[in-house]
Formats: sequence, structure tokens, C-alpha cells
Amino acid sequence: MPDDAEARFTKKGRTPKERILRHQADEHFITICRFLDTNTRTCTVYDARPGICREFPGQGRCGYYDFLSFERRTQDDPDWIATTD
Repeated sequence: MPDDAEARFTKKGRTPKERILRHQADEHFITICRFLDTNTRTCTVYDARPGICREFPGQGRCGYYDFLSFERRTQDDPDWIATTD
């Protein structure tokens, strides 16, 4: 089962042993984490998130989620979505 999850949710990185989380298309940022809900802009797997997300704030952290959380607090708007326009 871990091999199935690895094949479905990751892709090869720069080195043979490196695995990278797959992304999905996004209207605001060209691509985003595949686990981010594009409507609510929240993580859909938070309780079962991958190790790289749990190791946050280590290398490979989700900068988008940090940015979005900060901006929503700063804007005092829980639905605020950043755009690149």
C-alpha cells in the first residue's frame, strides 16, 4: 500500500531516491499542492498529512499555506485568496 501511495501522490525528484509531492493546476498560482482544496484553500489531508508536511518548518515546507494563513489573519478575512494579478 505505501508503494501505491508513493506512485499516486509523488513523482521522481532530481536524484533517484528523491520523491516530490505531485501538484495540481491552480487559477491563482500555476500549480499548488495536490492536497490543497482549490475552493476553500485548506489542506484536505491535514490529519494524515505526509511526513514532509509534518516536519514543517524544515526544508520543503508548504510556503503557500504559511503565506495564505498569514494573509488571512492580516487581512482579517478568513476567505481571502491571494492572486498573482
